[in-house]
Parts: sequence; C-alpha cells; structure tokens
Amino acid sequence: MADSSKPKAPRPEKKRTRKNDARRQRQRQQRKFKFDTRQILEATLFCAFVLGIISIAFLGRQPIGPQILLNQPASTRIVAEFPFEYTSGIIRQRQASAVRAQVPPVFKRSEVPFLNFSDALGNLQNSVAKVLIEFEDEDKERLLAEKSKAVTQWIETTGITTEPANILELIERTNPKERADLFKEALAALNTLYTEGIYAARDSETAGNSIAVIQLIGKDGNDDLPAARSHSAAEIALRRQIDSISRNDKTARALFEIFRAGLEPNLVYSENDTAAAVDIAIEKIEPKVFEFFEGDTLIEPAAIVSELDLERMKQYRSAALERGNDPLFFNALFLERLVLASFLLISIGLFLKQGLRNYPNRTQAFVISAVCLLVNLLAIRFILELGELVAVNNRGVLSVLPHFVPYALAPILVAALTGMTPAIFTALVIATLFGISQGNSIEFTLIAFLSGVVGAYYSNNIRSRTRLVRAGFFAGLAAALAAIMTGILSNFSAGLIAELVAVSLLIGLLSGIIAVGILPLLENLFKITTDITLLELTDFNHPLLRRM
Repeated sequence: MADSSKPKAPRPEKKRTRKNDARRQRQRQQRKFKFDTRQILEATLFCAFVLGIISIAFLGRQPIGPQILLNQPASTRIVAEFPFEYTSGIIRQRQASAVRAQVPPVFKRSEVPFLNFSDALGNLQNSVAKVLIEFEDEDKERLLAEKSKAVTQWIETTGITTEPANILELIERTNPKERADLFKEALAALNTLYTEGIYAARDSETAGNSIAVIQLIGKDGNDDLPAARSHSAAEIALRRQIDSISRNDKTARALFEIFRAGLEPNLVYSENDTAAAVDIAIEKIEPKVFEFFEGDTLIEPAAIVSELDLERMKQYRSAALERGNDPLFFNALFLERLVLASFLLISIGLFLKQGLRNYPNRTQAFVISAVCLLVNLLAIRFILELGELVAVNNRGVLSVLPHFVPYALAPILVAALTGMTPAIFTALVIATLFGISQGNSIEFTLIAFLSGVVGAYYSNNIRSRTRLVRAGFFAGLAAALAAIMTGILSNFSAGLIAELVAVSLLIGLLSGIIAVGILPLLENLFKITTDITLLELTDFNHPLLRRM
C-alpha cells in the first residue's frame, strides 16, 4: 500500500512535448514582435513619405484664385469674400497719358537772333558809310558798283538771305538820316516781335485752321502770357509795322525784304521745364479709389477680362494675403490640402500593399516610384515658385503658368524602370496633388493624369533611350489636345489656344529629354539593368565588345 501511494515519475515523451510547446510559443512571440516592429517601421516610413510629399506640394503655397486671362471670357463669377479698397494704377496711368497730351510744350525766349541781326545791320550801315566816304566824289556808276560790292560782301559775311537789289534800292531811295530812322523804327518793331516770341509752325498748323498752344518761360523762370506768334504771323506783323513807317510802297518793300531775313524763330524748346509742367499737372490728378464690400461681384461670368479686371484681382489677392497672416502649418488652406492628400495617399498605399502583393520586386518598385515622385514634385514646385516670382505683377502669366509644369516626367521614368502599373499610380498621385494645389481644379487634374498615363504607356518596355523623347512628345501631345478641348469649352481665343498647345508640346519634349539624362543615374542608384542598358551592352560597336 505504501508503494502504491508514491507519485509516478513523468514519462520522457511528455517532457519533450512540453519543451517543444514552450519553444514554439517563444518563437511565435519573437515572430510577432518582429512583425509588429516591421509594421511600425513601414508605417513610420510611409507617414514620413506622405508628409514629405505634402510639404513639397503644399507647404507655404498661397491660394492662386480662379483662372482669368486678359481678353478672354471669365469662366465663373468672382465675389469678394471681405471688404477692401484700392487705388487704380491703370486709371492713373491713363489720366497721366491724357495730361501729357494736354500740357503744352514749354519754350524759352532767346535774344540771340535779334542781337545777331542788329549787329549785322549796324555793320551794313558802317559798310555803306565807308563806301560813301571813299567814293562819294566818283561817278555814279563807280559809286553804285562799290555799293553793290560792299552789300554783296556783307551778305556773304553775315549769311543773311536777302537779295542785294533790295538793299541797293533802299540806299538809293533814302538818304542816310532817313535810312537810319527807318532802321531804328524797324529794329524796334523787330525787337517787339522777338520779345513776344516767334515759333516755327508745323505743317499741320499751316495746312488748316489750327491753333498752336505753348507755354512761355521768361528769364526769371516765371510764366509769361502766351503772346507768341508763328513765323508766318510774325512776317505779317512786321510788314504792317514797316508799312506804317515807310513813305512809299517801294521803300516799304525793300525795307521789309531786308528785315524779313532777320526774322527767325527765337523760342527754344525746354525739355526739363516741359517735364516739370507735366509732373505738376500729374500731381494734381485725383486718384481713383475703388471700394468693394463683402459679397460684391468682382468679375461677372462670361465677361471679357480687361486690364482693370486683372488689376482688381491682383489687389484682391494682395489684400487677402495681408488679411490672412495665417501660420505656416496651421492655416485653413494647408489643413484642407493635408486632409485631401492624406486620404488619397493612404488609399493608394493600402491598395498597393494588398493589391500588388505578388508584383515582382515590389519593394524596389515602390522605392523607385517614391523617389521619382519626389523629384517630379520638386521640379513642379520650383517652376511654380520661379514663375510667380518673375510674373508677380502679371495675372495673365500666372493663369497659364500651370501649363509649364512637367506632369509626365515621373511616370515616364517609373514606367521605364519598373513597369506600367507603378507608373499609372505615380501619374495619379501627381495629377491629384497638382489639381489640389490649383484650387481643386478638375481640369488640371485630368490634363496632368492624361499626360502622365500617355507618357508611361509609350515608356513601357522600350529598348532605346530615344524612345523616351518620343514618349515625352506624346505626353505633350496629349496635354495639348486636352488644352484645346478645355480652351474651346472656356471660349478661349484661337491665339491663346495655340500658345497653350505650343507650351504643352515643348514641355513634353523637355520632359522626355530630361528623362533621358536622369534614367542612367537612377539605374546606377538602384542597381537596375533595364532593357535599354542590356541592348546597349550587346551592341557589337560597344567599346568593351570591340576590345574582346
């Protein structure tokens, strides 16, 4: 009985079973820990990738507003969301142009013409007196010849354009005293005309009943009354004065022909004074101030956009930026874009993880797609920032700036390196993010996605690097066709549509050319040998094969 109460020793088989169960449990715990760690690492990397993409695409970006183009119909009604006012620079420029056209030119009087002619006339009287002294006792023919010689020499010396016969006739018809009196009174009349001012009339003024308006500035810089005459009017006034002092018509005629040669414009155009007069007139212009209240219409739908509309939208955008002062991260626009982009990227990430489980080299394909996506987004951000910096005051250029973006660069590279499926998802991400950045524009989303898919299609399974350029061309062609359709639906002019087509084709070709340069770098970075490289290595003209 005592022997039967002792416990039985465990069997060796049960001991081994318990040990194996414990070992398997430890292994399951270790695998679970590794699995949890790998999932956490993948989730962390994916979140970092999503934040990087969102930061590149949206961080610091401002709302661009609706697409409006000069001389093109507005697609939608634009309403002010807050009250603002601004002073129109365009209207001021127009008013300034009108003032410049209305302000008469400023002239200054010059006494040089009168003084020169007065000195020349004194020399003539001296020459005639000298001839009379030397040849007064000679016969009349000799005296007349000497007078004619002296007069001719005087004309050649002074350059006064008058006939010698006029001077000789006046000398013969008057004695020295009468001649001196006539010269004195005629000089006084000439001086009056020069004091009032003589200007050269344009052909348009002499052709019809037009009036020349000028401003006169005296020696002291003060404005004088506008009593100036044109050259033809001064000739008439001079003739009337000479007629009143001459004793007969022949004497008056001869005297007029002499003094007529001394009549020339003496008003000198002053560029500085004219500019000063224009500036003073412009300063007196009342500025045109536009005031808008919340809910007021800024641009009517289907209305042709004018320069004033572009200026109004520019001022409205500036007021919105000044009014916002939102922080860099926690502002309404960035948070909205963050949520939309996160939904998109998380959905695509889950699909790729489950739907492409059996895709060959899946991890490598994801990494390549991510790198190409980041490079393409950086290029897009750089182009947009540079364009906005250069064309900050040109609303028309800012409206067409999205067409200068290389949507298809990353899809072309991904298709050439990994295949068609990752390239399509890359095109989808780029198109959606770009559409969100352009004010949730479905138009730009579809254009970018179509261009990316076409570029990826023509880059798949290619065997020549030149085919990448062809793929870029077809991607640009797809964007150009989409631009034509959207331009027609938006009632754009034929000229603008042609410009968009040219830009789309050019950007497509540049995308293909850039892809040719980037592809070898990515091949070396990820240690990938594409069909293009294999065919190049099997070329019998390759240097390595020729050495063998």
